[in-house]
Amino acid sequence: MDKDTIAIAALPSQVDRSNAMAHGGMGGLVETGDATEADSHRCKPGERRVTFRFLVSQDEEHVRLELGVGGSAVDLGERAHHQTLLLLARERRGDESQGVVSSEAGWRDVVSLGAMLGIDTQHINTHLFRALRQLSPALGQLAIELDLVERRRGQVRFGGAAFEVVDWRGIPVRA
Repeated sequence: MDKDTIAIAALPSQVDRSNAMAHGGMGGLVETGDATEADSHRCKPGERRVTFRFLVSQDEEHVRLELGVGGSAVDLGERAHHQTLLLLARERRGDESQGVVSSEAGWRDVVSLGAMLGIDTQHINTHLFRALRQLSPALGQLAIELDLVERRRGQVRFGGAAFEVVDWRGIPVRA
């Protein structure tokens, strides 16, 4: 995996994975044509899994992110785009806890996502780009292939990695 891309999950059927990687990949934003196909490309048995640890301030205006695999951890600091990832992760978990089928859980259109965060659609795309640019080298450092963010026409969702939300002291908060 090169340092500028995060693993490609499921490309539309007319494009193969090697062709996409040869032409610069998809920048870590995974276009999913078929959600069940995307699910089949998640971590396979024996692969290392990453856990996102979101450390939030009391008012949740500040979000710090750590990536952990086993005993290793990478501190990614506090960034505005971590709040976007946290919201997407919470939305996916919320849908799953309400019994929404996995292939449909967590999908949010970018307009409503922008309204939730109080930013416009272009700013959402900037946040996602910055998150991918920051996380790609960190995931590479941990030797992890992961679908960080999935996209389908007009919608995005968190890629489904394990995550936890804690306050600055490490005490779990509502995820």
